[in-house]
Amino acid sequence: MKVKTYGIPGLSEWHGKVKAGSIAINVSFTGGTASPSGAQPAYFMTKDPITQFVIENSKEFKQGFIILVMQQEAPGEHPRMAVPKPKKLSMDQQGNKPTSEQTDERDVNEEVSTVSPESATVQKIEVPSLEDAKAYLVENFGISRTKLRSRKQIEEAGAANGVEFVFE
Repeated sequence: MKVKTYGIPGLSEWHGKVKAGSIAINVSFTGGTASPSGAQPAYFMTKDPITQFVIENSKEFKQGFIILVMQQEAPGEHPRMAVPKPKKLSMDQQGNKPTSEQTDERDVNEEVSTVSPESATVQKIEVPSLEDAKAYLVENFGISRTKLRSRKQIEEAGAANGVEFVFE
């Protein structure tokens, strides 16, 4: 998993919407400073691969308004990381070597029918409070805070994104 820090040189703070194609995200760059000894740009740090993709494909990044300040490798994988599906292999007619099998419509229908919401893995997240659960949903899934006003709404939003909150 990569943790990336983006910056906006010359600004101490910037809150705005960044868009790539039809995907738009709200980002807040903060922490910039300026002093006689030097300046630090306003920065935004994320490990979410979708947020990174949107920022790096936005016009602001391509024009140099937003720059990549730092990139680090962190252990583990992010739950929203794209993972390629393995191809099915079958033996050719002589049985000598495996060949990739073409997926037909029947195979797709069988796969869809075997997947159910109950069998999907649910990630359990321990949080000390509702505010922490809300912050997790906002940061990791881009859900608006205005849609997370009650415990029920927070739990439903978590369930919709494969997350179950365990309150300490």
